[in-house]
Amino acid sequence: MKMAKTLGFVLCLSLSSGLMADTGGQPASSEYLVIQVNGIVCSFCAYGTEKNLSSLEFLDKTQYGKDGVLVDINEHRITLALQPHLPVHYAQINAAILKGGYDPVAYYAAVQGVVNESAGGYQLVNEANGQIYSLPVNPEVAALSGKNVSIRTVLDPEQVASIVHGQVIRLTSIELQP
Repeated sequence: MKMAKTLGFVLCLSLSSGLMADTGGQPASSEYLVIQVNGIVCSFCAYGTEKNLSSLEFLDKTQYGKDGVLVDINEHRITLALQPHLPVHYAQINAAILKGGYDPVAYYAAVQGVVNESAGGYQLVNEANGQIYSLPVNPEVAALSGKNVSIRTVLDPEQVASIVHGQVIRLTSIELQP
């Protein structure tokens, strides 16, 4: 299978490009967020984390058993169905997973929006929910200025834990979606 054109490469995670390549759970749209988690091995134990996550207001509660959360104990993944018009509170997700006793390894996201030039760099602005993502500066990203694009990315749990609601989210690893 031919991989999508890579626009940037990982600056802070040496393994994230490999994680992006081998995950079958990579979301195909911005309406889902997939989290790889260490330690989820039984349904009963995962229930507390699912309950913690299901209280988040930005989840699409019409999916996955009416709570917006799908826990896959075989793949050690949590998939969240997102409401596209509401911003994602990444730190709240991280806190809910940690509260359930599990360790997030990586957050796989698909984000979409318009690429704009901003203060010597580039940002992707999701017009549906208002979230803004800072993009790596390179010629491929520059060529996307003014265009509406979909990008896949991997976020590090430490980065996710420190994201303050409303701040620009820095992406270091991006892959253009076809």
